[in-house]
Amino acid sequence: MIVRRVFLPVVVFIEIVCRCCSLSSSTDNNKLILVTGGSRGIGRATCLLLAEKGYDVALNYCQDEEAAQRVVEESTSAVGTIVPFQADISKPDQVLKLFQDIETRFSQNPTGLVNNAGVMEPMQKDITKIENEILWRDYQTNACGPFYCTKEFVQRAAKSRGGSGGSIVCVSSISAESAQILAYGMSKAALEAMVAGLSKTLPLEGIRINIVQPGLIDTGLASPDILEVMSGVIPARRAGRPSEVAAAIEYFLSDASQYCSGTKLRIAGGL
Repeated sequence: MIVRRVFLPVVVFIEIVCRCCSLSSSTDNNKLILVTGGSRGIGRATCLLLAEKGYDVALNYCQDEEAAQRVVEESTSAVGTIVPFQADISKPDQVLKLFQDIETRFSQNPTGLVNNAGVMEPMQKDITKIENEILWRDYQTNACGPFYCTKEFVQRAAKSRGGSGGSIVCVSSISAESAQILAYGMSKAALEAMVAGLSKTLPLEGIRINIVQPGLIDTGLASPDILEVMSGVIPARRAGRPSEVAAAIEYFLSDASQYCSGTKLRIAGGL
């Protein structure tokens, strides 16, 4: 009798542990991340890293289908799957269709969102030389686009709406504070203001939202000469790598950051 009394609780305990492990594994396998602007630079590095770590990835691109397809081809040996989706995130109707298409393809809604897509005009501090159209374009993509995507994500992930929560990561820039590139910096500051507000309300819905704030990153757009000159003012004396920013993004998407909301992680080599 004594043996039975000891043995039965042990069996029950083992069964509970096995069930919990099974549930945890299933949850990990169902992580689906939407990455906007995922065909190049930081977005590309993020998609590849996430797929390598076993996430399924919805890669959003605006125009360059070939670049998006190259990312898919680079990920063939990864554990997770990358699927490209075309949409201009500055247009709310296209954002709605993007989320609908993702649900149709994966039979689930995203569990994470990376607001990475952005545009930037040539460096300009003189307000008299900035066309109104440039300012509006920056705001449409860098501030309004993340708003539209976040709104659609929350409508599906919020626990009060039957969702299971999730994580949102917004890719900002140190220009949000320095405004070295005026219109671009203003639009990124607006993005950070959105995060500041939502970081207080979304945790109640099981959703956390955080910021990655890169400095100078070598995305292949700037010439080596320009990178060398600009690196001279950075304490680390070099530009950052897209993979370094991607690693920070993955941290905020992972379970390791469950107590983070409204956190801003600067990746700028000491600036």
